[in-house]
Amino acid sequence: MTLIRYCNAVTTRLPSFSIRPLKIPLTAFIVGDMMEYVSAHATYRFIIRDEEEERARILIWLFKPSMRISYSATNSRIIPKTGSILAAKVLFKLLGPADASTDIKTILARYPGFPQAEYLSYPMDVCQRLAVVLKETNSVYPDHMRRIADLDVGWLRRV
Repeated sequence: MTLIRYCNAVTTRLPSFSIRPLKIPLTAFIVGDMMEYVSAHATYRFIIRDEEEERARILIWLFKPSMRISYSATNSRIIPKTGSILAAKVLFKLLGPADASTDIKTILARYPGFPQAEYLSYPMDVCQRLAVVLKETNSVYPDHMRRIADLDVGWLRRV
């Protein structure tokens, strides 16, 4: 490492071999947004909506914000086939086209605690990628453990 001084400013030059890029998954940013609400308002239920149409796309209950999980997936496109990761266990409901014509208050009334949920808005492609991750993590669970209280079980990877 070399320090170079120019006009009372210090510049640090690092050799290229000392820098390693860190790949942070999209879900870590989303869980980070949720954790801000958890610490500020003690809110654990969220409505994910797309920024373009401002329609609710996913209901998420942050069930266990931090846990270590080891898994092995038979079919996966987004998540690695196996892993031991830090994750947030979530219960979720994907809202599809059939729910588009239903009033959001009617949908939220079916799920306890969601009428007081916080809204998080993301671009539509982020909502779609999040939905795919949630479906894949749900498919890793055994059949009898995939649903709790009319919500699907999954996880979101943290860093």
